[in-house]
Amino acid sequence: MTRARPAARRAIRRIGGALALLALSPIALWIAIQRIPWLGPLCADTARSLLGPAVVGRLEDIAYGIDDWWTRRRRAGDAPQAYWDVPAPAASPALSATGSPSASSAVPPAMLPAFHPVDPGPLHHAVSAKGDGVWVPIVDPVHPDRAASMFKTLLHPDIDRAWCTVAIVAVDLRRSRLHIVPGRQEPRATLPEAASIDRPGLIPAQDHPALLVAFNGGFKTIHGTLGMAVGGVTLLPPQKWACTVAAYEHGALAIRTWTDLADTRAHMLWWRQTPACLVELGTLGQGVASEGNINWGMSVDGSTIIRRSAIGLSRDANTLYIGMGDATSAATLAQAMRHVGAWDVAQLDVNAPYPKLLLFHARSPGSVDLQAEPLAPWMAYEPDEYVHRPSMRDFFYLTRVD
Repeated sequence: MTRARPAARRAIRRIGGALALLALSPIALWIAIQRIPWLGPLCADTARSLLGPAVVGRLEDIAYGIDDWWTRRRRAGDAPQAYWDVPAPAASPALSATGSPSASSAVPPAMLPAFHPVDPGPLHHAVSAKGDGVWVPIVDPVHPDRAASMFKTLLHPDIDRAWCTVAIVAVDLRRSRLHIVPGRQEPRATLPEAASIDRPGLIPAQDHPALLVAFNGGFKTIHGTLGMAVGGVTLLPPQKWACTVAAYEHGALAIRTWTDLADTRAHMLWWRQTPACLVELGTLGQGVASEGNINWGMSVDGSTIIRRSAIGLSRDANTLYIGMGDATSAATLAQAMRHVGAWDVAQLDVNAPYPKLLLFHARSPGSVDLQAEPLAPWMAYEPDEYVHRPSMRDFFYLTRVD
């Protein structure tokens, strides 16, 4: 048998290398998309323009399904992990779910009773880390001696995935105000009246001294054309079926299906829509626990295991809950939010680069320049995000009321 000539052998090696590269490229691309925040949206948007949202959504479902399958085998022996130290319990008055002044009350913040939500404890004791379900105060860097108006806790809500976490912040709405900012690009307006509004995608400079936190908003327009209005201008008309976060005078908020809030539209300062409510009037939304729904992903299955975010209100509407979930389904996120006390819950944005909650502090002692830090270690962010770096997507932020 004659040996292949050197040129033929080189050609065979090149062909083999090309085939190996072709086989590995989807894996390399998937890893890059998860680790490079801008790459995922670029690839997805390009694919949608060529193949359409439905096809891309199905491909995303398959990719996330494979990723979850591999993660469950690779991390099968993992123990639940905590994100922060939980101090020993202190004697703190618990905030009652009823009977306290509403967020629209004119009572000065200094005269209000102390805020301290009731510790819910772990959602599943079998998959919980130390401190699960214990509220930890978030110190206000501007007023470190004041009683906290924000608390954080961590839950492990998935009995089959010990690495699934939902980090939740509870906010006293009697001492803070929620605002919304349209992104530079998203949601893309569909109404002519919105074409001329200014969209810097930044928190206004006058609100920087009172800024507490900022967090991501909702879906892009292509994913359900979910409505939004701000500053008296409607960017997209409301969808009747959509869950709606609405703000009124004196800081009052509501989260309900649009048909339940439509009669109060004239009194809204702003509103933003999301997919169907995860929780409404204390009950899980229809289809939340079912497999194969797309209600909370639009482009990905509602049961897909991805990063998700949510916003909720207590039954008396005095406490705002902001949830950030890693490796969650719509159901596990909804259950975690309801477990801590959220009576109505709307899901916000999903997928690796988007869910984030950032706290702000002075970049250096005495400086008025702010720097962000993430609530959880997995969040993709930039230190100057929302304050100096414009956001392409809409987002929320909270300011203190002194």
